[in-house]
Amino acid sequence: MGHFADLDNGVWASYRFFAGSGFGIDYKRARITREPSGTMRHVVPIEIRTAAGAPYWVVPISLGGHLLHVLLDTGANHLGIFEGHVAGLTLDATTFQANLISDANLKMLRPALLFMGDTALKRQTATLLREPPGGPREIDGVLGPAALKITRIEFDWEHHCLRWNAE
Repeated sequence: MGHFADLDNGVWASYRFFAGSGFGIDYKRARITREPSGTMRHVVPIEIRTAAGAPYWVVPISLGGHLLHVLLDTGANHLGIFEGHVAGLTLDATTFQANLISDANLKMLRPALLFMGDTALKRQTATLLREPPGGPREIDGVLGPAALKITRIEFDWEHHCLRWNAE
C-alpha cells in the first residue's frame, strides 16, 4: 500500500494522529478539524485497512451499477479506476495527453452515474489507471473528494463511516 500514500502531508499526519477518534476536513476553509460538526447531510459505511502502520479508508461506490471499492485520497481531485477492474464499464473513445512531461495517453471511462451509499452524486467520468505493482487486488481505484464537489468530510472512526457535504 506504500504506493497509495499520496496524501497531503497535513491529512496524512491527521490520519495517524487522530487514529481512533474523529476528525474532519473543511475544503472551503482549508482546515482540519478535530470535532465533528454534526451537520453532515450524507453518510456512507467504510472499511479501515492498515498497511505499514498507517490507516487507509476504503469507500464502496457504485459506478454505472458496478460496485467498486476505492481508496479515499483526500488530496486527489479525480476518480481513477485501475485497469483490470473495469469489467462491465465502457471506455470512452477519447484519449488525451496525460501531461506535458509524459508521452503517456490516458484512457477515460464513459460518464456513468455514481452512488456513494444511497446518494446519487452525478454522472462521473473516471480515468483508467495502471495498477501499482504490489497493490492490493481488492482496491479498485482511487477517489478524491474534490471530484464529487465535496466541501467537507468527517472521518468517524468509532462507527466506521464517512460523513460529507457537497455543493
